[in-house]
Amino acid sequence: MHGLTAADIWTGASINVGEVYAGLARDITNGTHRTPGLGHAAHNSRLIARVEQAARTGVRH
Repeated sequence: MHGLTAADIWTGASINVGEVYAGLARDITNGTHRTPGLGHAAHNSRLIARVEQAARTGVRH
C-alpha cells in the first residue's frame, strides 16, 4: 500500500458504499433483490477471519 494516502483509501470506500446504496435504490424501485445483504456480509467476515488466521498460523482449513 505504499504511495496510498488516507484520502485514496476513503475515496474508494465511499464509492463502494455509494454503489451499494444505488443498488438498494434500484431494488426498491424495481422490486428486485440483487443488493447483497447481511448473509453476504457475514460470509465475507468469516472468510476474512480465516485468511487472517491462516496468515498468522500458516495453516489453511
